[in-house]
Parts: sequence; C-alpha cells; structure tokens
Amino acid sequence: MNRDTYQVALIDDDLDEYASIAGESLLCADRDIWRTYVDRVGRDNLRGVYEGARLAGGMAFYRAAQWFGGNEIPCAGISGVAISPADRGSGACAKLIRTVLAELRGESVPLASLYASTQYLYRSFGFEHAGTQTQYSIPISSIQSWDRTMPVHRFESPSLDTLNEVARIRACRTNGNLSRTEGLWQRLLKPSGGGDTITYILGRMNKPAGYVILRTATREGGVPQPLVSTDLAVNSPPALQRLFALIHDHRSMCDSFQWYGPPQDPVIFFADEQWVSVTSCMRWMLRVIDLPAALSQRGYNPSFNGTLDFEIEDELLVENSGRWRLTIESGTATVGPGGEGKLRMNIRALAPLYSSYYRADQLAQLGVIRSSDDRQLTLATRAF
Repeated sequence: MNRDTYQVALIDDDLDEYASIAGESLLCADRDIWRTYVDRVGRDNLRGVYEGARLAGGMAFYRAAQWFGGNEIPCAGISGVAISPADRGSGACAKLIRTVLAELRGESVPLASLYASTQYLYRSFGFEHAGTQTQYSIPISSIQSWDRTMPVHRFESPSLDTLNEVARIRACRTNGNLSRTEGLWQRLLKPSGGGDTITYILGRMNKPAGYVILRTATREGGVPQPLVSTDLAVNSPPALQRLFALIHDHRSMCDSFQWYGPPQDPVIFFADEQWVSVTSCMRWMLRVIDLPAALSQRGYNPSFNGTLDFEIEDELLVENSGRWRLTIESGTATVGPGGEGKLRMNIRALAPLYSSYYRADQLAQLGVIRSSDDRQLTLATRAF
C-alpha cells in the first residue's frame, strides 16, 4: 500500500546506508565500488528518499549530454536507483523518481535517459525505448591484418581532451551518443569490476582519427583470452583499417574481440567471415522532461522545412501537456504553444520518435501516435 510519508533530499551523511541498500538491490555489495561510484557521479547529484530520518532508498544522475540530429542536448543520465526491499510497493520509488524529474524540469533539463532494470516501472514515469547498446564478439581470425601506415600511440592514462575530441566527431553523426562527464570516462578507463585498461590513439596526436580502450586480461582464465574493448571510436577509413591491424596483432594471446557498437557496425561489414555473435543487447530508455527545450535544441535535416502540430499528454510533468507547434526551417526548430494537435500522443511515444529509434509512421502503426492528418504523419516521419 502506498503511503504519503516519504520525503526526498540530498544524500549526505547516509552514504554508507545508501551503499548497503544499493549493494543488495543491484547485486553489488563491494563498498569500494560504491565509494568510487559516488565520487564519479558527484555527491550533489545523489538523492535519497526518507521516511523521517530513515533512508529507504536513493538514486543518482550524471549531468551529461546526448547527441540528436547533430546537436548536443543536456541530459540527466539516471543511475543507481535502489529501494530497500522493505519499502518496495510503498510508494517510495514513485516519490523519489517523480521528485527528481520535477527538480530537473525546474532546471530546464531537456532529457533524462537510463538503462532500466524493469521497463514497466519506468514506462509509468514517461520513459520509453529510444536506442540500443549492443556488445559483439568476433573471432580475431575473421579480422585480417590491414594497413599499418597510420601511427598508433599507447597510453595507460590518456588525455580526456584527446578522447573527447575524437568522441565528439563520432557522436554527432548518429543519434543517442553521449557527451561524457569525467566520471563517465573513468567508468570506461577504470572499470568498476577491477582491472586496468590500455588506450590506443590512432593517427597524429595533434589530429587524432580514432581510439580504442582495451581492458587488460590475465592468465588466470587460461590462454587464449578475449580481447575486450570498453569503448572505441574511429572517424576515417584509414583509422578503421589501423584498428583492424591492432586487433589482429593481439592474436598470439587473444582469440576473439569483444566491443560495443551500433546495429550496423563497420567491424561487422568488413569482417572476412560472418561469425559475429551478439553477447548482449540492452535497450536504453529516454524521457522528454522539458518538451519545448528538447524539440527546439534538437537538430533536423537541413533540407527539411515544415510545421508539425503535436498534442501531448503528460500526467507527471503537466507543463508538457497540451498543443505545441514545431516549425523547422533548414534544420533549425522553433517551438511554441498552439496548433491544431493533429499528431496526438503520450509523452512516452515522443521518446522513440525524438531519438529516431522508431519512425512516426511505425509508431502510428503501433497505435501510440494518433494522426488526424496523413500529411502531418508523413512530415513527422521525414523530420525525425
């Protein structure tokens, strides 16, 4: 039974209690991992839900950004949501998430995104599927040695400025990529499960064309071992060829290469054989928090010009509800109240449309967009 006795506040003196609850809830009881997590996310970005002085759970959010339509949009990366089993089903989680979303809306943060432990819960707060994170594995024997002309530089502690320079070029080309905080970079460079990484910068240091972060393995599991990348980005065909050569040159101790990539990954395209397996595929979820900010800051096709009339239902953040007119001229948008509401949807349906995960006509086929004007549906399909 829900009870209206919870309050949300900054977690300060209760970090150990939060670590205990999170360790139980998220199956990670190592306190050192949670201390590192708090340092990376920042204490100011931790929120707890309390009943009186007793902590019932908590969550955090990275103040990052995501790329959509070639533009960088501020985004809260929600993480570490954990409620004590004794308080589940009581309304504690609902109070926590509703309060944090309202706080972010008050700061005009356009978007929030997360990986959901339970989709049903987050859908009830307006989140919906917006993209995927896919991990692949390929035998190194399927990656032949390519051109080694491009220089490669090896680092145990790479410059974040250099990584950001490469990642930014890569990120703006497709939707949903992160602009990482220092804490998010450290998650890739110093994985929480332990172990070290080596980073290779591809190309000249004054104009890098790519990088790959490789997690170092040990002989404890025997030889050969998989070669695991925590992150990579390549921005030119020569950089991709040099990456292939670098992977190939680990073959004396490693028999497979594991990495995260998009559904149509160039590593798959150029593989000699089709023996590529998907080892994990997680869908991330998006929530539009500030609708006019999100729509106006997004980029659109420079050749597109048109006006879309939305009617949005948002029971949680009512400021988003109502009719909105989106006008796009040469890829730049303006948003204001009004219009005829020809495209009607819940705020959830806006997430996969916004991220281009689903087209407008596909969402209409699913019944989550209701259109009174076929031309508007066609325009929405083109615009996003």
